[in-house]
Amino acid sequence: MPVWGRLADENRTAIVVRFVLPDRTVSLPYHTLVRWELSIGESETLAIQAAGVLVTVRGRLLAVLRDGLDQARLEQVRAQGERAALRAAPGEPWIQGIAVEIK
Repeated sequence: MPVWGRLADENRTAIVVRFVLPDRTVSLPYHTLVRWELSIGESETLAIQAAGVLVTVRGRLLAVLRDGLDQARLEQVRAQGERAALRAAPGEPWIQGIAVEIK
């Protein structure tokens, strides 16, 4: 499994997407996801709205996560922190941080 997270196999769809933070894990069923928006640039942001929750993922090369959401294949996203940026494989996403806000 890549350090940043996991996608379901191509012939499967995910039931939930799990966000792994340093102090807790938040799982959201796919049927609660309302929308997601990717802001690209040197520092990227993927905002995911679900029923009563806003998840914000910061990092780079986050299009892989967006595409995984589009295909209902994104299963897990793991916060890696600053030091992991140096170890990230070229072309792989790097997750700087994840924020979960209850609305």
